[in-house]
Amino acid sequence: MAATIQTLDLGTLLKDIPPGAWVAISRDGGGSKVLSYSADMKQAIDRAKELGEEHPIIIRVPETQAALLL
Repeated sequence: MAATIQTLDLGTLLKDIPPGAWVAISRDGGGSKVLSYSADMKQAIDRAKELGEEHPIIIRVPETQAALLL
């Protein structure tokens, strides 16, 4: 059985998040919702957990515009 590959448009999802911020993204729906963001990674994670997401996807917004493939 082949694995299902999901894609997520981070450019659209993160367009209003400041550069350098740590972002906690929901795992529900393939990561389609920003739960929290902060300059401090722990704060972003703690806020996501307060919202009920025990294991959020954590990423950091690049400081500069660049093409990234994750």
